[in-house]
Amino acid sequence: MWLQKNQWDKKDGVNGIVAVAIDTDKGSQNALKWAIDHLITKGSTIVLIHVKVKPTSSSNSTP
Repeated sequence: MWLQKNQWDKKDGVNGIVAVAIDTDKGSQNALKWAIDHLITKGSTIVLIHVKVKPTSSSNSTP
């Protein structure tokens, strides 16, 4: 759910939780900064979800 800062109102059922998926990519830093600038308000909770790609072994790859 995407809401502007002034639309966050706990009595309307919005609980103020924002989740952002991050990895080592520069785009993740930009996404986190955007979320902080546009979604986070005083009393909000931010959850960072760290995404780590599991390397595949060459023995499992299809030729």
